Amino acid sequence: MKIPCSNCNQRLEIPEELAGQTIDCPACNATLAVPALEAPPTATPQVQATIPQPIEPQKPAPKRKPAETPSVDSPKKSKSLIPKLAIAAVVAVLLVIALGVFFSSGVDVLEAAAEGNINVVRQAIAKGANLNVKDEDGETPLLWAAMFGHKEVAELLIVKGADVNAMTNGGKTPLDVANKIESWDTSKVEAAKNKISGLLLENGAKTGWNIKMVKRSIQVASKTGDIKWVKQHLEDGMDVNAVGQAIQYPRVAQSDAAWTSLHWAALEGHKEIVELLIAKGATVDVKKTDGWTPLHEATRKGHKEIVELLIAKGADANAMTYDGESALNLSEGKIDIESILNQAGGKAGIGISIWKAAAEGNIEAIKQHIAAGTDVNAILKMGGWTPLHQAVDRNQSEAAEILIARGADINARVSNSKNGATPLDIAKFLGLSRSKIAETLREHGAKTGQELKSEGN
Repeated sequence: MKIPCSNCNQRLEIPEELAGQTIDCPACNATLAVPALEAPPTATPQVQATIPQPIEPQKPAPKRKPAETPSVDSPKKSKSLIPKLAIAAVVAVLLVIALGVFFSSGVDVLEAAAEGNINVVRQAIAKGANLNVKDEDGETPLLWAAMFGHKEVAELLIVKGADVNAMTNGGKTPLDVANKIESWDTSKVEAAKNKISGLLLENGAKTGWNIKMVKRSIQVASKTGDIKWVKQHLEDGMDVNAVGQAIQYPRVAQSDAAWTSLHWAALEGHKEIVELLIAKGATVDVKKTDGWTPLHEATRKGHKEIVELLIAKGADANAMTYDGESALNLSEGKIDIESILNQAGGKAGIGISIWKAAAEGNIEAIKQHIAAGTDVNAILKMGGWTPLHQAVDRNQSEAAEILIARGADINARVSNSKNGATPLDIAKFLGLSRSKIAETLREHGAKTGQELKSEGN
């Protein structure tokens, strides 16, 4: 075998038995490494040994139709994947950004409000956070702040536009939870209750139940001063003179007293609603079952502007309640209102109820009540008696005759009596069956409760 000297380039003839050893160059005396001999090729095909290599995990390739498989023969189809991948990448980036905005503003502001962390709330607002964002239960940042008594956070949220009446999935508002503040420190709870509730009320907050009722009833909307819903109810065709029985929940409007929307607006001092209701046809002197008009209600609560408005719209300054009181009787201590009523010709009432007048046989008082428009069938709350029942009970025949002549129900039944006693029942019970008053009752078709019952009445 021949190899060149790495020092002098002299080609040297080296015997094969020196392969793999070191020798000295005879020309320059340099030490050379003789390479080892390669194994001669054999006729048998050489089988290459397979050495196991670590396999890197790979995602399964997306399934494609055969025609879409990239190949050397179809460069155009292979290139078409690039824009698709680019679009997918853009969508992914936008999704990440959207999620980032949600979690950095929505979730953060909810947690910060619950914790009372006003700095984080400010940061969230600066980033454009949705202050009415809701968690899975429909609870907003303001509700959380109200629940835990964080007044400063609540105030900031309200100033920045948070909805004070946003309702949870269960129908609760921030005002509902304000008085159920949760804290380990009871002193903080007590101190925060009135502050949070007051703040919310000042900004028009309502309870969830109240909001539901306002949407259902023009009377409640008038009572709470929600003119938007008063207008909506009127546009929907609600009777402007509908009484309390129209309300689905009687305990709100005391339906037994037949309150109208005008009564409620006058009582609560909502002048704009009073004007709207009158403009839409509300009866100015409408009476409840106790004879109270809107003027009585406004006078009792000292709403001077509404008293002036009602008088200007034709309200009777001398209208009497069934207890014999006029607005002037109710204006005691309210000098401005007393002056307005005096200028309108208002006088003091007779100071005696129609029931008492009937029981005492006070004919003059009965006539004054009738002249003032008192309902001769007015029902006394305590006992459920009418004036005619009272007259018969005291054997006041003249009073009974006047009441009957003025339209008293001859067969009126005591509303809270098991058998529904009529005036004739009372006469019989008192042993007055042969008396003049019993004869008067019979002459006008009076019957006992049992007789009415047998007739199916």
